[in-house]
Amino acid sequence: MYSDDSVLVGTAAGDVCVLSLRTGKWPMCVCSRSLQELKGDEVKRRQRINAVAVTAPGCFIAGSNDGMVRFWDSEKLDRSYVVNSAETAPPYSSYRLNGTVYYCENAGPSTPMSPPSPAGARLASDVASAVAANSSRPGGPVTAMAILGSPSVMLVTGLQSGAIRVLV
Repeated sequence: MYSDDSVLVGTAAGDVCVLSLRTGKWPMCVCSRSLQELKGDEVKRRQRINAVAVTAPGCFIAGSNDGMVRFWDSEKLDRSYVVNSAETAPPYSSYRLNGTVYYCENAGPSTPMSPPSPAGARLASDVASAVAANSSRPGGPVTAMAILGSPSVMLVTGLQSGAIRVLV
């Protein structure tokens, strides 16, 4: 799982992987693709992760080529969801390969979204509301993100079109 002695790495395949600085190993990856796509090594460039930001211990958000912002809770993946989408959160399945556990979105029926963990609840709620309110605006892939805490909690996203969005 993600911790202070880890680094988050976004991939061209749409995965966010955790690198443990203590062990030099990759203990976990969360995938915005299905288990079948992972096993088949299928890469969807439209889902490439361009930006990752930590929201709270064990929680992070990722912006991708498909214009989506995903909230991930590495402690309870059932609380993970696409922030700027009205769809329900997908169920996850796990797959172990070379010492790394991959958590992949299932292509099956979706489950209702769960609220984020208490540690990230306030920020996740603020970010979800702001992104949902602004998701209809054009702009394309998310290329940069930052979470700021002053003067209030906000998510700043940079889009490939050159637009900058401040989501309060």
